[in-house]
Order: sequence, then structure tokens, then C-alpha cells
Amino acid sequence: MGRSGRGLPGRDGGDAGGVLDPFLGSGSTGCAAVPLGFRFIGIEQDDGYAQIARQRIAYWERRGPRERPNPNPLLKRKVNGQRKLTGEP
Repeated sequence: MGRSGRGLPGRDGGDAGGVLDPFLGSGSTGCAAVPLGFRFIGIEQDDGYAQIARQRIAYWERRGPRERPNPNPLLKRKVNGQRKLTGEP
């Protein structure tokens, strides 16, 4: 997924792509990928961990998509059509 899940394609409204986690564990990668609009496939051999991961990922699916955080707070972004620094209200 890249460093901290940032710099990933698809946040411009295009297809975000997918993420494959062959060692799912408790599902942290899925919890990060799903709210950002990525399709996610996780593989886990332990049924207990798989159930925990399903519950955690389902929580983020119910919350819906969220905006990816700006990896560089000094960069300007558009707010209501105007360019503003990220820290401005």
C-alpha cells in the first residue's frame, strides 16, 4: 500500500484499485483500505482472527468512505472551490 497508505491512486474519482493482504491477522490493512475506497481481499488461516477482521472491516464499511488525509500539511488544497492551506478553517 505504500508508506502509511498514502500516495495511492484513485482518489480523483477514478477506480481506487484493490489491496491484497495474504496475512490478514486482525484486519488493520483492510480497516485502512476500505474507507479510502479500495477493494480489499484478506487471507487468514486462523478462524478466530478471520472473524475479528470481518467485524473490524465491516465497521469501516458501515461508516462509509472518508477523505484521504493530506500527507503534506503545507500543500494547498481546494475548499469550496478556493485554494487554502490545509490548517485553515
